[in-house]
Amino acid sequence: MSFVHQHRRKLHIAINTFAHPDGYARWQRAVDMAAQLGADALILADLAMLEYAAERYPHIERHVSVQASATNEEAINFYHRHFDVARVVLPRVLSIHQVKQLARVTPVSLEVFAFGSLCIMSERSLLSVVVSDGVSRPTP
Repeated sequence: MSFVHQHRRKLHIAINTFAHPDGYARWQRAVDMAAQLGADALILADLAMLEYAAERYPHIERHVSVQASATNEEAINFYHRHFDVARVVLPRVLSIHQVKQLARVTPVSLEVFAFGSLCIMSERSLLSVVVSDGVSRPTP
């Protein structure tokens, strides 16, 4: 982390999956660990994890993951209003025109996958499919 900050860069840590009923505490620990490491931003998809991070670590920026599939003004404003998110990563299903329209009417920065996205399906990342049962879960 010090290397990143010495070079005046920011580290965004993605914990961008959904907590399963038997794994919620593990995801909380993942957020805690990212905060302890000094993350500048957390990229989260799960509503409960966004709430946990907002309440426990309000000083760390929160970004909405592409996995959350925020595709409209109302959804983006919901995340901003309830969790004070600074950025939303938009899903690839939106046209350039739709992205421009959202940029005009929402109070947060927007990020898009323009080329070479690692996602091979809308709800799962490539690494999750390769190294697990297809569901992103932290190890115990």
